Amino acid sequence: LQHRISLTTYLRNQILDRQLDKHLHRGRIYRIVPEKPASPIARRIIRPEGDEWLARLSHPNHWWREEAQRHLVTRGGTDAIPALRKLAMEGTTMGRVHALWTLEGLGGGALDADTLLSALGSGEPVLLAHAVRLSEPFIKEGKDARILPLVMKIATGGPPEAMLQAVLSLGELKNPELDLQLADTIRNHPENSHLPDAFLSGLENREFQFLVKLSSLPAWQEDLPASHRMFTQLARGVMGSRQPEHCAKVAELAAEVLQAGKPKRAVALLDGLLPVSGSSRRPLELAAEPAGWKALVEHPATKPKTTALANVIVWPGKAGVTATLKPEPLTAAQQARFEAGRQLYASVCAACHQANGRGLEGLAPPLLDSEWVLGPAGRPIRIVLHGVRGPIQVLGKVHTGDMPPMGAALDDVQLSSLLTYLRREWGHTAPPVEPEEVTEVRKATANHTDAWSPEELMKIK
Repeated sequence: LQHRISLTTYLRNQILDRQLDKHLHRGRIYRIVPEKPASPIARRIIRPEGDEWLARLSHPNHWWREEAQRHLVTRGGTDAIPALRKLAMEGTTMGRVHALWTLEGLGGGALDADTLLSALGSGEPVLLAHAVRLSEPFIKEGKDARILPLVMKIATGGPPEAMLQAVLSLGELKNPELDLQLADTIRNHPENSHLPDAFLSGLENREFQFLVKLSSLPAWQEDLPASHRMFTQLARGVMGSRQPEHCAKVAELAAEVLQAGKPKRAVALLDGLLPVSGSSRRPLELAAEPAGWKALVEHPATKPKTTALANVIVWPGKAGVTATLKPEPLTAAQQARFEAGRQLYASVCAACHQANGRGLEGLAPPLLDSEWVLGPAGRPIRIVLHGVRGPIQVLGKVHTGDMPPMGAALDDVQLSSLLTYLRREWGHTAPPVEPEEVTEVRKATANHTDAWSPEELMKIK
C-alpha cells in the first residue's frame, strides 16, 4: 500500500519511473507477476460445508488452508476435535501444521499433550518448528513432563529452523540451567548465525548475571572464537543496561582473565563495552576506577580497547575527563508525568523505537541520546505533534523513514508526559517538558498540516 511512511527509496523511484505519481490519494497495491503469465482459468469458489473444511486444512493452496483454519476456529465447538487430532498426527506436513494451530485456537485443552508429542517426534523441520512454538504453554505450566526433554533435544541438535525456534521458546522460560545448556549449543554450532541473537533475546536484563556465571565455568575457559563472541555479546547487553556497577565488573573480569593469560578473552569483554549503532554515546560514570584497569591500559593486546573506551566509561578523578553536572531533580508533578510517560511510551512508541530506546534498524532511529529528543523542547514537541519526514540524521547516521503525527491522539498533558520521560530516561538529563509548552506550540502551529523537515526543525531554538 502506498503511504509515505512505508515508501522505500526503491519504490519511490519505481513510482517516478512508471509515472505512478499522477493519481494521488487513492493508494497503491503492487502485484508481482511473471512477464508471460499463463492464461488464468476462472473458477467459481464454492464454499465447503461440514467436514469438507477439515480436508481444506491440507489443501495445496495456502489461502484455503488459512480460510479453513479460520472457519473452524471461529465456528468453535468440540465435534471436530477428534478428526483434527488425527489429522495433526497422520496428515501431510502442512495439514498437520494447520490442524495443530486449529486445535490451539479452539482452546479448552483441544490441543493435548499426546497430539503435540506426535508432532515433536516428526522429522519434518517446518512441523517441528510449529510444534515447538505450540509447546511453550505446556512447558511453562508443567502440563506434561515429556515435552521439555524433546524440545531441549531439538534445541541442541534439530534441523536449523526448528533449533532456532526451540532456542527462542526455551529462552522465554528464564531458567538459568536451561540457559547454560543453550549457551553450550550455540558455542557448538557456530555455523548457525541466527542462534546467538535468538538466545540473547531471552536473556534481556539478565546478561550480567549470566556473564558472571559463564565466566566461572571450566568449559568456557577454552580459547574459542565462538566463546569470545558470546562474551562480547553478553558484555554488550550489560553495557546497554547502563548499570555502572555491572559495567565496572565487566572491566574487572577483563583484567582478571588478562592476568590469567587470556588476552583474547579480555579483548572480547572490552569489545562489548564499546558503543555500537543505536547505543548510548554518553560517558558512563563509574563510582571508581575498575580494579586492574592499569594492567589493561598497559598490555599491548588490550591497550587499543582501553583507548577507545577513554570517553565511554569514566570515573571521578580520571585524567582528561570533565566533571558532569547533575540534573535538577523532578518536582512531584513532573515525576508523576514521568511515570505516566513511561506507560505511554510502552504502549505507543516502544514497538518501533524499542523498550530500551535503541530503535530498530530500517524502521525507527534510536531515541537514546538522540539530539532530536534532548535538544530544544520545541523540536520534539513539533515532531510528536505533526511528525517528521526523512531523510533525517540521528547520532551521525541517516534514516530515510518518516514518523507519523501523534498530536491528534495525545493531549497536551500526555504529550508533555511522554517527552519528560524520554528526556529523563536512560540517563538523560534534559529539562522536562511542561504541558504549557505543548499548548503554546500546538496553538502556534495549528495551521501546519504537513510533517516537519529536519531543516525546518533546526530553525527552532
